[in-house]
Amino acid sequence: MSPNGQPERRAFTLVEVLVVVSIVGILTGLLMAAVQKVREVAARVACGNNLRQIGVGMHSFHDTNGFFPHSGGVPPGGNLRPTPNIDTAGKSWGVGDPRWSGWQQPGPWTYSILPFLEQDGAYRQQAYAVAVKVYMCPSRGRTNPQVVPFRDPLKMAPWFGRAYHSGGQNPWGKTDYAGNLHIVVGETLNSQRKPPGPTLAIKDITDGTSTTLLIGEKSLDPRAYDTGGWYWDEPIFAGGGAGGTVRGGSGLYRDAVKVLFEDNWGSTHPAGAQFLRADASVNLIGYGTSSTTLKALLTPAGGEIVPEI
Repeated sequence: MSPNGQPERRAFTLVEVLVVVSIVGILTGLLMAAVQKVREVAARVACGNNLRQIGVGMHSFHDTNGFFPHSGGVPPGGNLRPTPNIDTAGKSWGVGDPRWSGWQQPGPWTYSILPFLEQDGAYRQQAYAVAVKVYMCPSRGRTNPQVVPFRDPLKMAPWFGRAYHSGGQNPWGKTDYAGNLHIVVGETLNSQRKPPGPTLAIKDITDGTSTTLLIGEKSLDPRAYDTGGWYWDEPIFAGGGAGGTVRGGSGLYRDAVKVLFEDNWGSTHPAGAQFLRADASVNLIGYGTSSTTLKALLTPAGGEIVPEI
């Protein structure tokens, strides 16, 4: 009690205040980390669901046509008007066109399966700016669609100086997923950028559909997420083996500045990237997976013994 009989009022000391502030800071940090973890788990689940829906589209196309869609290419005589002619750094590409069917389709798989993803209108109307939700991983959070620049805005290798000609069509839809070019036949097996003659069906996957990859998350450098550029990130209507829609490399990396993303696979997920197998199952493959194992998973008829992952 104080001398006048009133209860003594005790103030917080500076040390006590600092301790409380420190505890609050620690708890806030722990809470933020937990929230971030929950968000990533939710995003990874959504990404896996995207791949499952893509799997439905790929297999529905297969059931209708008897083979998996290829990556397209410039049709005989060129793209038919009013379909635009497009090119990157002087290289021409096929463009998705509903007037072509089957193996003659100049567009890639991302165009070919649109009718099986409840996007028949975009397919028939050649709505190149369509933002297909299941084509984008929520963990990356990229803008979609994106406006095509005349010249790549990243003034650094490997993008520096690349010119993009969109044929007057802007913007264009993008995708975070690429097809396995050993099944979704691409530029490596088709250097002339023409629609390929042979296409692959389930019967051609003699290694087994459960041990063969069909679609996966593609590696990207974060600097190019939202530039609209096409370097290894071509739009979903560009056919002919574009690295934005098909990949064949055996590298698996987490997104980072200067990552070796060309032709390789990857994501922003902490542990690895997700893949759709030819049997329509989806699973995550860790970044530490060897290139030998990844190569074996990519080849449909290599005869390799693939470990369980």
